[in-house]
Amino acid sequence: MKTDTLKKSLLDYAIKGKLTARFRRENNGLNAFDEISTYNEAIKEKRKDLEKKLKICEKELKLEKDKDKKALFKSQIQMLKKEIVKCKEITPLNFSEAPFEIPNSWAWVKLGDICEMKKGPFGSAITKDMFIPNGNNAVKIYEQKNAIQKSETLGEYYISLEHFEKLKQFEVFENDIIVSCAGTIGEIFRIPKNAPKGIINQALMKIKLVNEEWIPYFMIFFDFLIKQKSQENSKGSAIKNIPPLDILKNFSIPLPPLREQQEIVKKLDLLVTLANDFAMTKENLKRIEKRIEKSLLKLALEGSLSKLYRRSSPTLSAFDEINTYNEAIKEKRKDLEKELKKLESTLKKVGKRDFSPTAQNDKQRITQNAVSLENDKKACHTDLECSEREVSKNTESQLVIFASVGKSFARASECEKSTKELKQILKSQIQSLKKEIAKCKEITPLNLSEAPFTIPNSWAWVKLGDICEIVSGEIIDLQEENLPLLDVKYLRGKGDKKLANSGNFANVNDRLILMDGENSGEIFITKEKGFLGSTLKKLEFSSLSQIEFMDFMLLCYKDFFKGNKKGAAIPHLDRKLFANLSIPLPPLQEQEYITQTLDTLFTLKKGLRVD
Repeated sequence: MKTDTLKKSLLDYAIKGKLTARFRRENNGLNAFDEISTYNEAIKEKRKDLEKKLKICEKELKLEKDKDKKALFKSQIQMLKKEIVKCKEITPLNFSEAPFEIPNSWAWVKLGDICEMKKGPFGSAITKDMFIPNGNNAVKIYEQKNAIQKSETLGEYYISLEHFEKLKQFEVFENDIIVSCAGTIGEIFRIPKNAPKGIINQALMKIKLVNEEWIPYFMIFFDFLIKQKSQENSKGSAIKNIPPLDILKNFSIPLPPLREQQEIVKKLDLLVTLANDFAMTKENLKRIEKRIEKSLLKLALEGSLSKLYRRSSPTLSAFDEINTYNEAIKEKRKDLEKELKKLESTLKKVGKRDFSPTAQNDKQRITQNAVSLENDKKACHTDLECSEREVSKNTESQLVIFASVGKSFARASECEKSTKELKQILKSQIQSLKKEIAKCKEITPLNLSEAPFTIPNSWAWVKLGDICEIVSGEIIDLQEENLPLLDVKYLRGKGDKKLANSGNFANVNDRLILMDGENSGEIFITKEKGFLGSTLKKLEFSSLSQIEFMDFMLLCYKDFFKGNKKGAAIPHLDRKLFANLSIPLPPLQEQEYITQTLDTLFTLKKGLRVD
């Protein structure tokens, strides 16, 4: 479970009484309803006293003739009326359907009955021209940054006493609870003792509880309530804001007995501290895991993980494998070039309508097939179908078939369309052969005057582009089968399955590389067939590199690719940098051994993870 999720669960347990079930069993005499009754009695007495004082002040005001004394009485009367308004009794709510179940000793009450809430001034009420340096004549402006730091160093903005008098209704006092209303929505701060005199800005709200002993518990509750209601109020909007005051004042909240509130705070403090410690431990383990991963990859890259294997297989050499590979590549290139020349020659003959047979037996076959024009037409279509089937199989047989078909073409104008189709087939085959020939690159071991680091003598330094090439992938068009569009979000398991039916194609277990963005150079392994998104390309590996070994190899250079991207606005992977990077190449069997060793060690490393 994530730490934030754990904290939310703890808050949920706290406000539903699940953290203090044992405390209630041991203190079954405690009851919020009794405490509310006691509070209401005290409020009634306080209101009576204030009303008496008010009547006295009003009576004396009528008798007083001195202007200054009359002004003083008016001020006192105003203050007394405000205090009387604050003397509100708390009425427990009688729910037919409560928001959630709470203990029988707790009471549901309205938030507006147990506190006063005041949002900061309208946005234009405080302007920059009001700001002055801190000094004897300065009053603090509490704003989001200095309020949520939970520090006595509360920011840098001040206004003069003259401006303060106009905004005095927004003044904050010791033990006021400050809530962020926008941006860092729901962040809570309590005004400490001896805090600077000040007012809240437009992005804050102050809350004054009727009983200051409730503050620690309601600091926790507001943290839960404000954030939850703000998320509901935002309705998916990108800019979240706090709910209107009329909604908050009428919100129903559970009120535990005071001693149980204190027990909840104590337990929650302990559990949240443990959750924070757990989060720190988890982060430390992640850092350790990354360091272990880097160390293992470094040892693998330098050949330290396979020392014993090389001793048991001293005849293995990457240079020998490269030589063997190069010889095979030369032979393959020769064969492909021969086939290319034959296809190009055939294409020329088709283009010139020169279908003279290349051998006597071909002439006899053409004569037999061309007895009449009608037979020629049939032969034309039959041989074309044959040619389409055979064109990708054997060039020698193609020449004979093409000559036969071509003879019919020369005598049958109806077959002009078939001639164009045949030329298109030939051109497609020629294009494919050219691509195959281009891929037939020999590998030249690098003779580095200064190698990046020391590798075993049986290993070779090669260019990454010689054994691992960035390609676009095969372009196909599937009309009947819809496949996912393999974009980054989809490959990370966070995106919806987008459907596509044409474009660059990737198979299961293909390696894809991200070309653009902050994470360019990142490698993905496909779990299913699909079409490549615009920022992804395929990786094509030579037979001298084991694919799973190359996964680890590319992981070694992940930070290198990330730190050497091109472009400022949209960073992208530099293909030349990728292709020209010098990397160590072990013999194939040693690559497999290193891969198995790393798989085992990485599995053991996962034991450090805490989910």
